[in-house]
Formats: sequence, structure tokens, C-alpha cells
Amino acid sequence: MRDRTRRRNWIAGWQALTLICLAAPALLGAVRTYVGTETCAQCHSDNAKWLAGSVHATAVLKTKDGKKITGCETCHGPGSAHIEDLTPKTILTFQNEPAAQRSAACLQCHASLDARLNLRSGDHDRRKVACDQCHTVTGSKAFHAMRAVGDVMGRAEPALCYRCHAEKRASFALPCHHPVKEGFMRCTSCHEPHGTFTRHQLRTRN
Repeated sequence: MRDRTRRRNWIAGWQALTLICLAAPALLGAVRTYVGTETCAQCHSDNAKWLAGSVHATAVLKTKDGKKITGCETCHGPGSAHIEDLTPKTILTFQNEPAAQRSAACLQCHASLDARLNLRSGDHDRRKVACDQCHTVTGSKAFHAMRAVGDVMGRAEPALCYRCHAEKRASFALPCHHPVKEGFMRCTSCHEPHGTFTRHQLRTRN
């Protein structure tokens, strides 16, 4: 009886493995490759022109196999699949993708450029708040042509923070409050929005 059960389980296992192998190409799709900014510019000429004069124009993304990628694909990822199927689902658009995926694209460069970034340890990441929810990127000329961080902030503090933390606006109207609305300090004077290892993302443990 045991031998028969083992044999049945062994056959079932091989059947499942065979199905997985057969389905893998459809599930994974073809390997995506980089096509270059010149190819992207054939349809997205305005974006390419804006990018040419921006800080991201000099960004270099190093792939796992040692290649150095510049231009559109440093943020949007390999474009070969998008060339074959010109729909948003074949390229990273920063519109409908999960927050973790959108932030991961930014962190390819920014996690190493700024040692203070601890986004993965912060409340924003745990609550699925992506980089582009504070830093405007979607369909934005300001982003593609940006020369400074201020160019891509959706709003200035504290209005930017109030979009999610509306309860804090009320607390600043109390008789005793931090002088945020008076302009003597900002939310980021105490809190690090990019994540810390402290409670409430405070800049210091004290």
C-alpha cells in the first residue's frame, strides 16, 4: 500500500513539474532587453527632449551583467516588449503598478546615491506609499526636465504632508503646537520621510 501511495505521489509530482515547465514561457514571457533612448524618442519625442537637459540625463544604471544603461530605460526598464506591444502593460509607466514596484525603480539608483535613504525600514514603505506619491512623475514635463528636487515636489510642506496626515493640520491649530503653520519649522525638521530606524520616523532617537 505504501509503495503504491509513493508511486502515485511521485507521478503526481512529475505531472505538476511538467505543467510548470510548459507554462513557464507564457508566465515569464520573453526576456526583455534594452532598446535605447533613440528608439523611445520615435514616439516620445517631447519626453526625450526634456530628458536631454535634466539631471537624469546623466544617470547610469548598471545591470547585473555589467552593462551601463542611460536615458529612458534607467527608470522605465527594458523597452523591447513595449516595442512589440505599444500598450502601458508592457512598460513601467508609474501609473497603475504596485507601490513597491514603482519605488523599486527609483531605488535602483537613489538607494546607493544617498546613504540616508532607509525607505524599506520606514512607515511609508510599509503602508505602500511610493516615491511618486510625493515626487510627481506621472506624465510630468517637470519630472523629465527636472534640474532640482524642488521641480518634482507635488506641493511644498506642510501641504504635501497634509494630503495623508490631515489630522496633523488640526493639531497645529491648538494653543500649544509646533510652529509649522507659522513657517518657523517644517514636518521634515523632525521627521525623515525616506525612512529611519526610529519611532515615527524621527531624525533622532532623543
